[in-house]
Amino acid sequence: MFPTTHATYEQFANVHKANMEAFKTMTQAALAGTERLASLNLDAARGLLEAGVGNASVLLDAKALQDPIGLQNLLVRPGYEQIAAYSRRLYEIASEAQTTIATVMAERLADTGSKAASVMGQATSAIASAGKLRKAA
Repeated sequence: MFPTTHATYEQFANVHKANMEAFKTMTQAALAGTERLASLNLDAARGLLEAGVGNASVLLDAKALQDPIGLQNLLVRPGYEQIAAYSRRLYEIASEAQTTIATVMAERLADTGSKAASVMGQATSAIASAGKLRKAA
């Protein structure tokens, strides 16, 4: 066996360990994003239910026929604002999760590439050394 064989295995094991840590970090980011998304959806559903009941009560309390039409226009505007706020928050959640995952992936690719080049360089020099020893024998 070449003297660098153990070191090469150890380097591959370290790369694998680092990849597993990166996978763990990305999985945690994805789960955190999913949790935040579920919370956002529950809050939105709760808000829609409360707004719907409130709007129905206001419309039912209208005295004249024209009141519901005027009130409906006033009640629709907050709904648009809620939709816009929901969309912004959804975009934030997705962007944060994507940024975290992209950062981890970029770090791992750079690290793995440099370590692979190092391992290949060591393997090449070990093979060259073995060739010299063989010629000398």
